[in-house]
Amino acid sequence: MLDGLDEAPDAHDHRAQIKHVVEDFAAVFSRCRFLITSRTYAYQRQEWRIDGFAEVSLRPFRRGQVRDFADAWYAHMVELLRLPPAAARDRAEVLTHTVARNERIRELADRPLLLTLIAQLQTEGGAGLPERREEIYDKAVEMLLTKWETMKVRERADGTKEIEPSLAEWLNAGRNDIRRQLNRLAFAAHRDQPELTGTADIRQETLICALLAAGTPRADLNVGLLERYLRDRAGILAFHGVGMYRFPDRSIQEYLAACHLTDDEFPDQLAYLARADPNRWREVTLLASAKAARGSSLSAWAVADTLCPAPPPNGPPPIVDHWGGLLAGCVLVECGDLAKVAARNEDKLVRVRDWQSSILRGAALPATERALAGCSLTVLGDPRPEVMTLDGMQFCLVPSGPFVMGDAGGLDDERPQHSVDLAYPYVIGRFPVTLAQWREYVRLSGRLPDNERNLGGRDNDPVLYVSWHDAMGFCRFLSQAWQGLLPPGFVVTLPSEPEWEKAARGGEQVPVDGRWVTSQRLNEELVALSTWTLGPNPAPRRAYPWGDSFDADLANLESIIGETSVIGCYPAGRSPYGCEEMTGNVGEWTRSLWGKYVFSPEFSYPYDPTDSARERLDARSDVLRVVRGGSWRSPRGQARCAARTGHPPDTRIDTLGFRVVLRLAPIF
Repeated sequence: MLDGLDEAPDAHDHRAQIKHVVEDFAAVFSRCRFLITSRTYAYQRQEWRIDGFAEVSLRPFRRGQVRDFADAWYAHMVELLRLPPAAARDRAEVLTHTVARNERIRELADRPLLLTLIAQLQTEGGAGLPERREEIYDKAVEMLLTKWETMKVRERADGTKEIEPSLAEWLNAGRNDIRRQLNRLAFAAHRDQPELTGTADIRQETLICALLAAGTPRADLNVGLLERYLRDRAGILAFHGVGMYRFPDRSIQEYLAACHLTDDEFPDQLAYLARADPNRWREVTLLASAKAARGSSLSAWAVADTLCPAPPPNGPPPIVDHWGGLLAGCVLVECGDLAKVAARNEDKLVRVRDWQSSILRGAALPATERALAGCSLTVLGDPRPEVMTLDGMQFCLVPSGPFVMGDAGGLDDERPQHSVDLAYPYVIGRFPVTLAQWREYVRLSGRLPDNERNLGGRDNDPVLYVSWHDAMGFCRFLSQAWQGLLPPGFVVTLPSEPEWEKAARGGEQVPVDGRWVTSQRLNEELVALSTWTLGPNPAPRRAYPWGDSFDADLANLESIIGETSVIGCYPAGRSPYGCEEMTGNVGEWTRSLWGKYVFSPEFSYPYDPTDSARERLDARSDVLRVVRGGSWRSPRGQARCAARTGHPPDTRIDTLGFRVVLRLAPIF
């Protein structure tokens, strides 16, 4: 095993020399197996790649691996006689439980180095751990600094021993002065580092100059001995090749930089850096805000106010304002005391919340950042009635007429591509049903859910863990509750396959100016539907609601976000009628039947809209129902307008939700 390939400095052509030595060594001993380690970001440079070696990356720890680590760690503590077996088992359980329930600690624990630090903190500090990750970093840094700078016993070449003084004694400096210099050093290294991943290289002369500035060094200080002292120590800084040092992890570097910024022109310099270069300073901003908020909750509001000094304008704002608004939301969510907002901060809260809504619906930031704005909006308070209430639900009007169904180049169950004429108008949900709307339904109906998992999560996410029967129960309730609002003869139900696909793809004629309506205005809008201006659908056979080409910025697919996203993050991916998130986020139940076998649908194409057997609501439970749209986990091919699959009607999973359609009865 050859560890740390990338730890040689760039100077003097060491990189090329080491690469050639490794390649020659592997060639000479060609029948041996070799394992070479390197930091991922460094090895991605072409000049580091070793010929003939396969590349793999270590994945973050999963929950089971965290438990295995905790058990192994405390078993070792028993072997070292530091803990009795019963206490060790208890602490292992506490560590595993804390990581599982605390999202912020879980983000740290998926990295083995940081999990080791967390375990060391717990071992030395007792059974408990701080709840806030900034406090964990603070304690971890103090532990690493102690390990690095305290007095040690060194064995000489002749076997005798000498006491090596602490770094504070070497430098004639106080511990706080040393820490301030390390903070400043981390800030400069982070600011000047070319890459946005990994830790920065710190030259030995730069480190020594910073340390000497911490105090008043003795006149007899031997710089050569100081160099040896630093090189042979591990802790807050580690030797990484000739004349180079690094912090043990980027997060430690970021935390120390954050400490520097809380002491230097706070929060103005922090906000300036974060708005101008958010990818570099995002984590530093959150850590600095959390550190400052430990002293006073006013600090988080001051940071948010400086990051986001003005509300969203009517016109397009500069990109720095988008980033400032996004980071202000993150700061308040992580550090602000939102349970009791003082009157002087209410306008700041509204301003930051408005920025989350603006970012969510805009196109200035990528989908991952829009999803983050949505998460912040959940905590700050989502003001959108169309997402948070039943009566505020919005719908898209779909005129009568033909559309193209299926995909000529698709799977067998999508062929043949053919024209289907839906000779009636209908109204379909602009969004999938949200958790807030589902909870309101549960409360008003008095219905106890069969699976309480469908009551958990973010209010403004699509509801999950709902069966086909659950979704139909929701529809029946709304049909009854909205009797006075629905047009005569209309009911609320799930869409059929052709109703869903037409809403996603568009008919042969589509509105020139589509608009959304609420349940309160359905009657007047349906009357006005005959006056709408229709034009030819520019892409009646489109693969996705927005067109033929896949675009990851227009739908939550392929685990890019890694979970469901808050409703409304993908406005540019809407269909010709204005329906959003028809593709991705959650798969959607329809009322159409698939058949008993998932790989062999009984109901094939061409689709006959007069065939009542395809839409029987009283079909047996062993008959699968059609699901459309694909979810956040789905590959793009499974999320096309024409893609279809089937699920048993009692299925409740984290990738399946529904939207409703309003149309004339009877529904078979």
